[in-house]
Amino acid sequence: KFSFGLKKSLFNYMHDMCFDFNLQEWFDFKIPKSTISPDYIEQSLESRDPLDIKSNAKLIWIGTSPIVNEFKKSKKGKEQPYLQMTFNSMNDSLEVVLPKPQAEWLMNILASSTALSQPLKTIGSVKSDYENQFPNFESFWFSDAILDLRYFGLLSV
Repeated sequence: KFSFGLKKSLFNYMHDMCFDFNLQEWFDFKIPKSTISPDYIEQSLESRDPLDIKSNAKLIWIGTSPIVNEFKKSKKGKEQPYLQMTFNSMNDSLEVVLPKPQAEWLMNILASSTALSQPLKTIGSVKSDYENQFPNFESFWFSDAILDLRYFGLLSV
């Protein structure tokens, strides 16, 4: 019943045409009015909490393996080992510096979260794994280093 109208509207959409057409113009029969408000998508995006972590979301790393350099930082007279991880893409690079234990944990998570990994890790399982070794997953997940990685190929879907 809807086949021809959907085909016609999709064709025009793909060719960037007729966006101002009324929905009824695509079909030869009466179309019921929508029950969804015209600004539903905008409201949904605005009401979404950006700090909300969906524990069932899958974690996928589409970036490259990092180049790793180890160094030590002195803090209050104590030396702590750190890792500098450099992630390269075709036209950019990203440097992430973390304490060695966290950096090693992160590299293991990234290596086991590629698109070919089966099964994919969920944010919930990554969170519980992190909290078995380190405190406060939320502050780590929303740190500048991880936010940068999310723009560089760390996806949660």
